[in-house]
Amino acid sequence: MPSRNHPQPEDDLPAALADLIRCVYSPIGAHMGTLPPFDAARAAAEHFRNLRRRRRMLRWSATAAGIAACTTLAWVLNTGTPPSTPRHRTAAALRGDLNHDGAVNMLDALLLARAIEQGQAAPSCDFNADAILNQADVDRLAAVAVSVSGGTL
Repeated sequence: MPSRNHPQPEDDLPAALADLIRCVYSPIGAHMGTLPPFDAARAAAEHFRNLRRRRRMLRWSATAAGIAACTTLAWVLNTGTPPSTPRHRTAAALRGDLNHDGAVNMLDALLLARAIEQGQAAPSCDFNADAILNQADVDRLAAVAVSVSGGTL
């Protein structure tokens, strides 16, 4: 009677298939004695190939992580500050640079629009020189911000 853990192949199966089934369902290591020497050598070679592949992948991953860390460190040391904060303030600030980020851009136009809407815009924000703080000043600042030729206020 076949045991539940080790099923016996049927009598009508070819011998090679029966040996293969026996190897698959036998406990780990028990089939090593039944494998022909060539198959055992092939299995050992495959095992060591997999080990080398894993080691190589680990080595490459560690190398890539090290390169990424060094690059990030070099960038931080060279810039000294995160990219969102200005590196230094100049004595002569740009006219129209309302958020003091070193450039006149659409964020400045948005800040001016909000300040005008809330009635808190400074008189120096009259960029079209009509002595009235209104949407025309926001439009002038926005036009300078998107100007390809680098217009001035």
